[in-house]
Amino acid sequence: MSEFEEALWLSAENWVDSFPTDLPKHKFSKKHNKIINDIIYGKQDKKIKFSKGTIKVLIIAAVLLAIATTVFAIPPSREYIVDKFSNHSEYNVVDKKNSKSVTSLNVNYIPAGFEKSDDYGDTVQYVNGDKEFVVDKIELTASIGFDTEHYDPEIIKINGIDAVYYRSNYNEKGIIFNDRNYIYMIAGNIEKDELVQIAQNVKWLFVKRANFLDFFIFFITKWNFLGIMYNEGINRKGGVYCDKTK
Repeated sequence: MSEFEEALWLSAENWVDSFPTDLPKHKFSKKHNKIINDIIYGKQDKKIKFSKGTIKVLIIAAVLLAIATTVFAIPPSREYIVDKFSNHSEYNVVDKKNSKSVTSLNVNYIPAGFEKSDDYGDTVQYVNGDKEFVVDKIELTASIGFDTEHYDPEIIKINGIDAVYYRSNYNEKGIIFNDRNYIYMIAGNIEKDELVQIAQNVKWLFVKRANFLDFFIFFITKWNFLGIMYNEGINRKGGVYCDKTK
């Protein structure tokens, strides 16, 4: 579990622990009870009772689900356009608001045999004999030019989002995409699959979102909600049950 996920867990748990021991009872209308019971049991008149422990788990899950839903509701990249000219094309992000300055760049996959030759903070170059590639992390306000004189650009997927793949007549290839915060460009005279793997492992926002979804799935699996519901006494034969583990 990452530090972010652990902090989120503790925060949600402390918040639920602050609830009063005895939750106030609320009297629902007969019509409401009938609708709910019909949904759960069919045409039977049953009642449901949860212990505080189960309510705690359900509330934490609801909070995590709400956060996960909010996070994933945000598109993983900004809309962009590619303008084609006679001998090149330009990649531009449509909405350039809240553009950030580049402070660091992490390259987490380096093909075997390559060594770093230059590092300018926002641009890193690696070489292996006559083979080389460059990784750039660029502000959203920039216009990225690339060679399309002889080959049309191709749309590919990088970790689930659209990216532009291009190649020139001089064995140069490149991938361009954005993660809402920055534009990334990986280019060189190496194979396409190596460029894709480098792009997939550049540290960017989408990876954090994926990790959060994994954490939510882990939470649901660990607490086994179907088991919780059964242990609380919700079945098709009984009426009101108490948590026997308390």
